[in-house]
Amino acid sequence: MPPHVLVVDNDPAFAQMLCQTITQALGYLAEAATSAKDAWARLARTAFDMAIIDTGLQDTIPLEFVREVRRRYPALRLVLIPLEGEELDEGFRSIEVQGVLPKPFFFDDLQSILRQAMERKPPAAPPEVESAVPAPQPPPSASRDQAIIRVVGELQRELVSEAVLLVGPMGVALASGAVGRVEPESLAPLLRRLHEEAQEIMGMVGESGEAGVYHGYLEGARRRIYWQTVRPGWLLACILGADTPLGILRYQMRQAAERLAGLLE
Repeated sequence: MPPHVLVVDNDPAFAQMLCQTITQALGYLAEAATSAKDAWARLARTAFDMAIIDTGLQDTIPLEFVREVRRRYPALRLVLIPLEGEELDEGFRSIEVQGVLPKPFFFDDLQSILRQAMERKPPAAPPEVESAVPAPQPPPSASRDQAIIRVVGELQRELVSEAVLLVGPMGVALASGAVGRVEPESLAPLLRRLHEEAQEIMGMVGESGEAGVYHGYLEGARRRIYWQTVRPGWLLACILGADTPLGILRYQMRQAAERLAGLLE
């Protein structure tokens, strides 16, 4: 039976194109997962030989997702796709992977990289030992990531917002929802710059330090953008209709920010 490959990428068109290319060029079976949740479900029901994972996933924290995939499936070959035009982030280099597929890639490169990855043996899985001891719980990092995703998702539902973004020092750490065709990555530097400029203005009138600006908002005819400091270097931003009561918005954002601050410590 030919090798079975799982492609994990938030872009459905790219994921399907990659699956079709793998099938046509290499004769492998291939299927796509367009979210971390979808990927976990597919991994649970199918014995894949390889997973190709985009390190720019938006519905999870990519580094922790890859680490947890490696932990749960030690015999699975992993090929990672760095952000377009960039090398693999340093954090991923400590994880045992069988290949790196840079964007953009050429047809011949794809075949060579995946063939080599399939030939490389993944780290041996530890033998299973029957025991009365309960199965180990997921590591704290995995539980923390799930909790962060839950807080952001709940905030979006409670406020009936179009999108909620958690922006960290390296850009968008997590995005829930969408605003038309606007990419979350394009909003992150603008939100951070807006926050920094607001801090500078408040400093000029006597409010100094990180505590000088802990929240702010912009309001247009149809939309309101509200952001809240979570902890140094981290912002929580919400994009929603302009008719949402400001008091409710402030309260829900503050509550979510406090919960996230504890999880990000």
